[in-house]
Amino acid sequence: MRAQDLLRTQFEHAHDVIEQVIDDCSEETLTTVVDGTIGSISAIYAHAVFDEDGWIARPAKRETLWDRDQWAEKTGLQMPGPMQTEEWARSGPSYDLARFRDYARAVYAATDEYLVSVSDDALSAEVSAAGGTMTVAKWVGAVGLWHLMSHQGEISALKGVQGLKGLPY
Repeated sequence: MRAQDLLRTQFEHAHDVIEQVIDDCSEETLTTVVDGTIGSISAIYAHAVFDEDGWIARPAKRETLWDRDQWAEKTGLQMPGPMQTEEWARSGPSYDLARFRDYARAVYAATDEYLVSVSDDALSAEVSAAGGTMTVAKWVGAVGLWHLMSHQGEISALKGVQGLKGLPY
């Protein structure tokens, strides 16, 4: 199996799970900030999707979909940048979830499109990262995919402490 195919399968599963986790969240569930946690589900979900857009745009050498397609205006959400601030995360940002999920689907499709078309040489290229360099494959998989999956677990845990079922299985 090629690395691109493995990454596509892993991202497809991660996208499916995070969307299932979000499916039954009410506005109250999304915006509640549980004492002792970093922030709300709405902030974590937005951050996870927004960052995937950036993780893929960088090696694809394209503008983020967020900026290119003006998703801030479409969703009513102002992102603080790739590094969410504690203040923003704890604010329990409210936004048009249905429109934001449209953005998420566009990000997921762009990730898949990139992985379908990226060459082995491009995955082996080096990118600068905090503390040095890493291959694009590591950037996309070990950083981008890991980030998304970590946040889906965080969202699931926050649902659990609110009395809901976290993961869909």
